Amino acid sequence: MAQIDEQYEVIRDYAGQDSNPQFISVTKGEIVRVIKKEIEYYTIEKNSLIGKVPQEYLLPFNGEQSEDQVQAYLAQSNISNQENKSLISGSKHGQETKVPDNISDATHNLLFETPTYEDFDIMKKLSGGAMGKTFLVLLKLTGKQYVMKRVDYLEDNDKKRADQEAEIMQKLSSRYTVRLIWAFVDRFELYMITDYCELGDLKKVIKDLQLLPEEERLNRVWALFAQIIKAVDFMHSKGIIHRDIKPANIFIMEDGTARLGDFGLAKDISVEGFATVAGTKKYQAAEVWLTGKMTLSSDVFAVGVCIYELITGQYPFSASSDQEMIEKIKNGDYEPLPFGVFNELNEKITAMLNPV
Repeated sequence: MAQIDEQYEVIRDYAGQDSNPQFISVTKGEIVRVIKKEIEYYTIEKNSLIGKVPQEYLLPFNGEQSEDQVQAYLAQSNISNQENKSLISGSKHGQETKVPDNISDATHNLLFETPTYEDFDIMKKLSGGAMGKTFLVLLKLTGKQYVMKRVDYLEDNDKKRADQEAEIMQKLSSRYTVRLIWAFVDRFELYMITDYCELGDLKKVIKDLQLLPEEERLNRVWALFAQIIKAVDFMHSKGIIHRDIKPANIFIMEDGTARLGDFGLAKDISVEGFATVAGTKKYQAAEVWLTGKMTLSSDVFAVGVCIYELITGQYPFSASSDQEMIEKIKNGDYEPLPFGVFNELNEKITAMLNPV
């Protein structure tokens, strides 16, 4: 039996085996570490848990993106023809383990060994976050940097909101999203420890891209578009709506790849099919202003705005007042993308920005 250390991607959900605890559950899109290969099963490590998974649920992961992949994912999503502009690629919502009634207990057991507040050094305060305050922290034992989000955990409403965010982040753990590494309670506050994205957020990328030659800039946009689309597609396949997609909530890792983050306003809409309005006005779709509800297509519109900004460096619905901006969004009134933008990209962004 070969002892190895390789990264593999989970290509479909696997629920494990109730009768055999050696087999653990995995979720499509997760990246796991294979440490041992047998004829039919792989032994994997994820979030400090070790267990077996049938090998047909895994494929080697190399982390590369290409324009062909972009085209494939966009074609699969069929953005221009879907009535609801959903990014769900024909898949059903994943089957999830029932959340315990005492949700707060679940947030304390995300990993086999969970650190405490004293295990971290606070480096600096960070901006952003729909709920709570965020800090760059250093895990003393390893010297590795993480982001610590601190939220109130005293009142019942605080606990409900915090637990919902932790549960959603745990459900969405993948290479497309900012991962929740640990969660723990200290006194009356919940601390969520997540990936640290070294290169900041998409706001900085928007500025930097405008300095590049057009062809280089558009190639970079294609790569980022692919990663963001895959993040939203994965999230929607779980029945989750983000409700606050914007450049400040799309983060860039050290290798230049994008990850969707800040799930403080995210909601599970797999039953109702819609959520109440939340988030940032500039990135809210026409349907939000017309119906007072948010659906999966609301996220798709927000992605379209972000990609438009990546290409042009400008917000597509600029106006002198909120009311004028809202009217422009409702009417699909924006400056066309510059001549020279790939036809396929132009068509997709146009479809995403136009009212349903």
